[in-house]
Amino acid sequence: MEYVHYPVMSKEILEYLTPPLDREAHMVDCTCGEGGHTHLFLSSYPNLHVTGLDRDTGIQAKAIERMKDFGSRFTPRNIWFDDFFEQYEGTELDLVLFDLGISSFHYEESERGFSFKRGELLDMRLDEDAPISAMDVVNGYQEERLANVIF
Repeated sequence: MEYVHYPVMSKEILEYLTPPLDREAHMVDCTCGEGGHTHLFLSSYPNLHVTGLDRDTGIQAKAIERMKDFGSRFTPRNIWFDDFFEQYEGTELDLVLFDLGISSFHYEESERGFSFKRGELLDMRLDEDAPISAMDVVNGYQEERLANVIF
């Protein structure tokens, strides 16, 4: 089954985060994931451009496919949001969105050990290039260090 994120409270989100309607506007979706919010905004506001940030290339590929009909109005970036803002030299932003949390994709499709449903290695990395997995932490950290991570 293919999991797609559909934002809850879509009406309220669009009412609260309305871009300028009289000109081109730019939004950064700092946790783009599968592109649920990005799709909602691009569908609702034809003068809006969205830069979608995500460090997970697997889920970002889903967003790119989902946004293909919006053409150049969607720009994906494979970067952590804090790194993006440290490097950002573009025009003033009109909207910045953070939808914090783990996506259904990570539990259901990523095959990275976010769930106990299948016999997967305990990986849990959003960035597959990160050097340390959850298995490394659980099996390699001393008790005190592991306790500090958990508590």
